[in-house]
Amino acid sequence: MKTNTYRKTLLATGLLTLALCLSPLGVSGSDLASGPADWGQEPETRQVPPAADTLPQAKNKTDALVGSFIGTGTRSDGSKYVFLEAFHADGTCTTNSTLDFEPPLATPSYGAWKKTGTGTYVVTVTGALVNSPADFSFFGTYKLTITLKLDEKTDALNQDIKVEVFDATGKALFSDAATGTAKRIVAGS
Repeated sequence: MKTNTYRKTLLATGLLTLALCLSPLGVSGSDLASGPADWGQEPETRQVPPAADTLPQAKNKTDALVGSFIGTGTRSDGSKYVFLEAFHADGTCTTNSTLDFEPPLATPSYGAWKKTGTGTYVVTVTGALVNSPADFSFFGTYKLTITLKLDEKTDALNQDIKVEVFDATGKALFSDAATGTAKRIVAGS
């Protein structure tokens, strides 16, 4: 029984990740089932999405925040967790943490960031919650509002986090606070 639940969890996570990766390219779930209309065409006649840096929303491509970070956080009760964050040039971001594996289980969070001053940013991300690995019933959603301070010399990213959890009807269940410190992930190091 545990193996089937684990496989269902992996399948659901994989399908969600695939859908989220392909949706910016205009690929929908029905496209995955039937295949793109241009699969049979010669490569030079296929429709190719524009490069990310040519899209109108790519205005932040040189901002110091753009990149991926790994860090540790501390909840208001003093307990620790590990988190990952990626800040994209188009102002979107993704996050996840080891807290995602505590019931209710959480999806990675997706959202947006904007610069508020020299080395300071505000981030809002949200994700979905399900009851448990054995019960994928929709529990509700969560929202994180994060204030960031980036030290551009050391690439240290300090953050204050407000956590809000809502039930399936949108009713607020509770809120909490956390702090975190992260460092940039550098390719090849």
